[in-house]
Amino acid sequence: MYFYAGRNRTPALARAVRAWLQGPTGYQRLEDSYDPGYFRMAYYAGPAEIENVMNRFGRATISFTCRPQRWRKDGEYPFLCSNGVSLYNEGFPALPLVKVSGTGAGNLYVGGYTVEILSLDGYVMLDSDTQNAYRDTLNKNNTISAPEFPVLQPGENTISWDGGITAVEITPRWWTV
Repeated sequence: MYFYAGRNRTPALARAVRAWLQGPTGYQRLEDSYDPGYFRMAYYAGPAEIENVMNRFGRATISFTCRPQRWRKDGEYPFLCSNGVSLYNEGFPALPLVKVSGTGAGNLYVGGYTVEILSLDGYVMLDSDTQNAYRDTLNKNNTISAPEFPVLQPGENTISWDGGITAVEITPRWWTV
C-alpha cells in the first residue's frame, strides 16, 4: 500500500491510516476491486508500521486474517418468493434469512426443511445463521417449531407454504470459497 500525502503531511496521514486499520474490533467486511462480486469477513491484527519515505509518501504491507467464505453480494438482497418457486444454490450450503408474513398458523417448506409457524401476526424473521426467530427486537422463538432451521442446500431448493402464510422473502446469503 502506498499513499502520497505531500510534503510534511505524511506523518499525520500515516497516523490516520493506522487508526482506520486498528479501529474496528472483530471481523469486518472486506471488499476489493479484484473480485467485485464478492466480499470476505476479515480483521487486521497489526501491527500497522508505515514507512515514511523522504517525508513525501508512506509505504506499508498489510495482511488481513479472513474467514474462508467469499460471500456473494447478490446473496444479500431479499428475494420475494411465489409459492412453489425453486431457488438454485450454485455454492455451498447457505444459511438464509427468511421473512414469513401472514396471520395465523402455517408451515414453511424450504427444500427438505419444515418450519411450523404456531402463531403469526404480521411477520416473523427466521435467521438460520443465529438459529433465532424474531420480529424487530422481540424474541419469537416460542412462535415456531423447527427441528432445524432452513438451509439452502447446493442445487434446487423448492420454497412453499400453507396455512395463514401469505408471503415469504428469502435473503439467501450465498457463499463460496
